[in-house]
Amino acid sequence: MTPLAEILAARIAAEGPLPFESFMETALYDPAHGYYTAGKPFGPAGDFYTGPSVSGALGRALGRYLAGQLAALAISPADLVELGAGDGSLSAAVAPVLAMAVGLRRLHLVDRNSGRLPGTLGESLPPVQRTSSLDQLPPDLAGSVYANELLDALPVARYERSRKGFLRKCWVDFQAGRFVETWRVDADPAAKDYARQYLPAKPVSYEFEHPFRIPKQLAQIGGRLRQGCLVFIDYGDRAAGLLTEERAGGTLRAFRRHRVSGTILDQPGTQDLTADVNFDFVTDCAREAGFEVAAYRTQGQFLAENGLLED
Repeated sequence: MTPLAEILAARIAAEGPLPFESFMETALYDPAHGYYTAGKPFGPAGDFYTGPSVSGALGRALGRYLAGQLAALAISPADLVELGAGDGSLSAAVAPVLAMAVGLRRLHLVDRNSGRLPGTLGESLPPVQRTSSLDQLPPDLAGSVYANELLDALPVARYERSRKGFLRKCWVDFQAGRFVETWRVDADPAAKDYARQYLPAKPVSYEFEHPFRIPKQLAQIGGRLRQGCLVFIDYGDRAAGLLTEERAGGTLRAFRRHRVSGTILDQPGTQDLTADVNFDFVTDCAREAGFEVAAYRTQGQFLAENGLLED
């Protein structure tokens, strides 16, 4: 077993089965052994690529979009905040565009593994303020907050809508030397509301992920961003395209060595766990947090509209 598997197995032996979201949180973000906090998942030696790790084109397009938004809001100089910043490669492309267009006041990079964040993105740019939590950001931000492939890596709870209409929640047990799923009847009101609002009527038996962290994430950002714009770039779709009859088994999956892994419970800490983003839920939560939703675009549309072809 992996070191993290041993830790989780011992925890289950002491406390009993864990809610899946606790298993996922530990697998991805355990300080010593978590997939994102302890490893290097990106690039040819990792498990997947991201746009910023391949090219600066996405960052420059995002910079042009943000520059236009901030100019329209008369924000100059602007704060710049990237959530889930990784190695800072996205902000390294965004920041120079914004610095030239509207000027930069402060530059914040947020990542749970803040030790891997760069201290600077360029001689002419403000020093990077590195932090591991949204809670550590200043309360008076005016500018841009953005994240690339962050929401799909937030821990999710897993539920099944049964044929009788009630919900069962997924827990993780350890039996006969392996992690296994167990399901218990659950009446969490937030999960029930999510199922009622976004799931299709058929099939009646339907497994889904409840992205319960997203409302809190947006509320935290809304409490600190006094003026400006927020952009999320991620894998997903609107509810009608994401939560379909054909996807009644859910969207959660594991990645390892650039391929979908065999099971989501195997070898915790060594593989990515990710669930597609329901952007209808994101925009609904954003409105509840006080944001005005300006646009929803596919990445191809966004890049074309913001100068990729001229890059």
